Amino acid sequence: MMEKTVYGGRLARLRGGLESEGLDGVVIVPGPNMQYFTGVDSLLLERPLMLLVSAAGSAHLVAPALEVGPYRECPMPMAIHSWTDSQGSAGAISEAVNSAKPTGRWGVEGKVPFLFLHKLLKLVAAQFEDAEPVLQGLREVKDEAEVRLLRKSAKILSKSFNQFPELLKEGATELWLAK
Repeated sequence: MMEKTVYGGRLARLRGGLESEGLDGVVIVPGPNMQYFTGVDSLLLERPLMLLVSAAGSAHLVAPALEVGPYRECPMPMAIHSWTDSQGSAGAISEAVNSAKPTGRWGVEGKVPFLFLHKLLKLVAAQFEDAEPVLQGLREVKDEAEVRLLRKSAKILSKSFNQFPELLKEGATELWLAK
């Protein structure tokens, strides 16, 4: 996992992007954006798991208790509001909302299921709108950690291409090469 300074820089850039778009916060769910900001790769399932990031305040994760482990160790500072199946998600969502205080204009990642958003709408007076332009814009510009990884992968790919000529023989099929 990359160092905390990388994720701290990403969080700062996110907050700057939110402010420049006039957004007071953003709701992010498991997928590429959440992994980019937390370093944790989670699956988007039917159980509410969402990250509320305020442009001026702290970040709050609502997650099933079974899935919070990696987030406790992740480099992004956040308050974790966990819940179990027997408790249901309503209490954890309410805690996160009371702490994050989503008001004004909040961006919502395009993948946020309506079920998750509906639970938030019952508790907040925020106006929700599309956050994809901000999120995609941030991920399009590579930070130093990403540039290092891209260079490393390019070197590995170049070395592997150098081995191709010795594999190619007259009559070789793609299926044979794939083995």
